[in-house]
Amino acid sequence: MKKFLRLVLISFILFAAPFARAQDAPPSEASIRELMQLMDWRTGREVAFQNMESSLQSQLRQMAKMGAMNERQERRIPEITAEAMAIYKEEITLEKLEPIYIDIYRKTLTQKEIDGIIAFYKSDAGKAYVAKFPMLSRQINDALTERQNAAMPKMVELIDRFRDER
Repeated sequence: MKKFLRLVLISFILFAAPFARAQDAPPSEASIRELMQLMDWRTGREVAFQNMESSLQSQLRQMAKMGAMNERQERRIPEITAEAMAIYKEEITLEKLEPIYIDIYRKTLTQKEIDGIIAFYKSDAGKAYVAKFPMLSRQINDALTERQNAAMPKMVELIDRFRDER
């Protein structure tokens, strides 16, 4: 009987344990790419840029309202926003982001988790989420910008107090 139990234990160690570890293995690059495609990550980047641009412009206008800018600076808000966005778009290209995303997903998620997420994005709910993500993202960004703008007078006051502490 002891020999039988040892044989079962040895069989488990040799056959089942590697399978269990394989479930925790890092995801393949192909599966990560499939997930990124299903998530429509390229569109997500564009939505992020749009949100970033509107948020930056809104914050600059809020600063102008509070007198933190002169008239010349206020007139240049669209130009400065466009320049800032050009810098972001130059530095945050798809070619530069893709290997970063793949590396982060590989370090953070297992193959089993990637497979589950892929299954979600292939489902009707996942497809609806992807389709509605730009709208959700804009609404969240607008709400965050509103809260940031509400905090702006306090931030300007804090900076003014700090500047006056000589």
